[in-house]
Amino acid sequence: MNMDERQVIARIQKMLGLSHPGLNLRDDAAYFLPSGKTHLVVTTDLRVEGVHFSFQYMRLWHAGWRVVVANVSDVAAMGAHPTYFLLALGLPSDFSQESLNELLGGVKDACTHFGISLIGGDTVTSPGPLILGGMALGETEKPVGRSGAKIGDVVAVTGCLGAMHAGWLACSRSLPHFSHLKHRFLEPMPRTREGAILGQFAHAMLDISDGLSSDAHRLSEESGCAIVLDAERIPVAPYVKSFARKIGKSPLSIALASGEEYELLLALPLEDVNKAKRACHRKLYCPFTVIGKVRKGSGVYLNQNGKETRLQETGYRHSFS
Repeated sequence: MNMDERQVIARIQKMLGLSHPGLNLRDDAAYFLPSGKTHLVVTTDLRVEGVHFSFQYMRLWHAGWRVVVANVSDVAAMGAHPTYFLLALGLPSDFSQESLNELLGGVKDACTHFGISLIGGDTVTSPGPLILGGMALGETEKPVGRSGAKIGDVVAVTGCLGAMHAGWLACSRSLPHFSHLKHRFLEPMPRTREGAILGQFAHAMLDISDGLSSDAHRLSEESGCAIVLDAERIPVAPYVKSFARKIGKSPLSIALASGEEYELLLALPLEDVNKAKRACHRKLYCPFTVIGKVRKGSGVYLNQNGKETRLQETGYRHSFS
């Protein structure tokens, strides 16, 4: 099967004929309105040992923490407040009780930290690697997908970028020092509170899970418009610059490729920027930076030193071949 992740999703959408207004498989989560004004937001995420994590540089606790983070981040990216979590485990036959305790410790700590309740799940035996599946639920009165960006909007991002990719490189290459970057990679922090607040202003929003360069393309494709990013405005995380010098890469290239950041990328009206920024700074002490604009056309472009070039995707993409 010579297909990538987006082609598989498109095939599912076409063959299963999903027509509910809250069901766009390319959004971070689905939503529907059971009753009243509150939408229920639902998402699921799968993690496989050797694909999403490796115990060469990661403990089981980290794997448990990260499966919760990946799911609640998708809920937050829809402008919703995460409430519940379900866990599915595919456990190798030689998985020990001590290993299970450590894995569940990471799940428990994450659920406690983000104020969500574990309400169920499933377990099976895996003939191969450890498999972790999660499902998160949340609530919002105004769900925000990826398809609402409007021409004239500005593009903004929370936090700073690059630490996740740099931390992964530092861990996977067993590089000394850079403990801050390694910690940032092993214990990512999604913007669960920021999502609900910024959803009030955003026309479109998603979390940066595959890298800014790739997720900007998701925003462009789903909204049917062009995205122009200003290279000088993209906030690079602390320590990434010195790390980039050590490995011979540019800090910007690391920031553009850095996946699993779980920062929020959004398009919003220019007139709401100051209100959104104040909400982030005053209530949550979260950096909020305008990094580009939405214009007529298609594709993603990078404006650097006064020159505009087409930006290629350098983030992560699953492929099936």
